[in-house]
Amino acid sequence: LVLSAFLVFGRFGWMAKLAGAMLAMMTIGNNSQRVLSPAVQPSDAVRTAQAMNTGNVRKEEQPQEVEQIHRMKYSQEMILKSPSGYCMPFEERDKEVDMTLGYGKQVNPKTGAEFFHHGVDFNAPHYLLSAVASGIVSGLGNDHERGLYQVIRYGDYEVKYAHLSNILAVYGDEVRAGDTVAVSDDILHMETKYKGEEFDPIEFLTMIFGNIKSLERQKQPFGKEDFGAAREGFRTKYDKDADEIEELMLRFFPAYLKDLGSGAYRLPQRTEQSLRNMLMMASARNYFFEMIPSMENPMGLGRRSIPMAAKVQNLLLEDFLGYLALVHGTYLSTWDEGLKKKPTGRP
Repeated sequence: LVLSAFLVFGRFGWMAKLAGAMLAMMTIGNNSQRVLSPAVQPSDAVRTAQAMNTGNVRKEEQPQEVEQIHRMKYSQEMILKSPSGYCMPFEERDKEVDMTLGYGKQVNPKTGAEFFHHGVDFNAPHYLLSAVASGIVSGLGNDHERGLYQVIRYGDYEVKYAHLSNILAVYGDEVRAGDTVAVSDDILHMETKYKGEEFDPIEFLTMIFGNIKSLERQKQPFGKEDFGAAREGFRTKYDKDADEIEELMLRFFPAYLKDLGSGAYRLPQRTEQSLRNMLMMASARNYFFEMIPSMENPMGLGRRSIPMAAKVQNLLLEDFLGYLALVHGTYLSTWDEGLKKKPTGRP
């Protein structure tokens, strides 16, 4: 329960560096293909929450294309695994590339008529385009709507690059992350599918970017950059002691988990019940898989979960510090004598 809560909700703020390090320590496989070990899989509480989330689907009568968007359900199996690592489709030049047309319902600026756009368009004229992961070119074509296009299959994903000026990887070619596969024309049109079901390419690119950041964090887990939510005012009541707590976690967190697993240290009933309640509440509020998951954010948490994540982190930090006091006689340097007499856990 503690490990699941830590890995799920610890991906925010300054604790993200520690969560990334713990995830790196508990993965198997080589540096380019990460597979979660059984120790990192969601606890029974999280599985229950996921099951509740699956049953919380509201079906409404909508047009076919819009209904497809609502039916897309995110899950951990959607995290793309790639032996060659990951890469974004193109490198920006002197300025950021603008998305000129989004996915879904759009309005024609000339006629005012509504239409459904099956991908996204980028203002990326004559850019070299890269394979985003290990895959195989599964389709090529040329039509009036998309111009010259290329389809690459990455596991259960299909990615289409369209409005191309040149194709450099042809049908049947195996590609690796970063391989140059095509050149865009005046714009780049991109479409994505998962197991044949169309969805917003921005969600796919978010997952790819998260995987890239996760691998970077595993190579250098204690860098300066925190998970994005840290830049949005994420706070815990232990922020002033963050540096000292980081050092203590590096020293004692593996022993803390080991003692919890062996029963040498027991989670206080109040803390355990609070964590379970928060996980169930997160499910009831549809916090899990609000967005497509990635190695950086395996449960697909979005911005709405930030207040609850802060509460969970406060509980986890409080119990870890209580464990240090009871089992190791170690305290924060900022604690006065009164606080030292109030450990929260019990061996």
